[in-house]
Amino acid sequence: MPSSSLKLYPSSEQKAMLLKRQGFAVFSGELDQYHLYLPLIQERLTENIRVGQTPIMAAQMFLFFRVLLLRISPQHLTSLWPIMVTELIHTFVQLQDDLMEEETTAKNSKVSKQKAAAAESNGPVYVEIQQNSLDLYLSASKFLDTALSFPPDKMPLFQMYRWAFVPEVDTESCAVPAADMVENHHQCKPHVVRILELMRLRFGVCILVSIM
Repeated sequence: MPSSSLKLYPSSEQKAMLLKRQGFAVFSGELDQYHLYLPLIQERLTENIRVGQTPIMAAQMFLFFRVLLLRISPQHLTSLWPIMVTELIHTFVQLQDDLMEEETTAKNSKVSKQKAAAAESNGPVYVEIQQNSLDLYLSASKFLDTALSFPPDKMPLFQMYRWAFVPEVDTESCAVPAADMVENHHQCKPHVVRILELMRLRFGVCILVSIM
């Protein structure tokens, strides 16, 4: 019996496809049709997180989270919100690390060009983010966008975590002096603001305008 024909443990791509199929099944059902299976769903998601995830698997997990927001009533998602928020924070922190790594690499490249004439014609060398990671960051951003699109009364538990991701005050266009703002953005800067600042350093000011 050839060993290649049997796989006791599916690959990350197979797990991701299975999770995508499960998400499609839940999305195709009626509202709260699968809410009785949430304890089992949470157990499987927790198990995948504990053993470690690939970017492909994590991207499909955020897609599944979006499906849950659309097909499960908020009162049934109470136990899942800590998991969803934790994974979202981890992903955004990873994105910030990747952007800062690009910036640091660019600065190191400029120093090297001053020391070696051969490097002058090559220009800054940036660390490219892998496509699987880009897909993960896009999926996480879509999940955050979906959560933000709900009225506060329809997604009350998310309001407890909203401040960690997006600012309550638009610091770019607000006419109120910064000293008069209720929030102190220097002490607690939302993840989206941090990412936009890093992207502005990496790609220029225009990236902030196009996103906002």
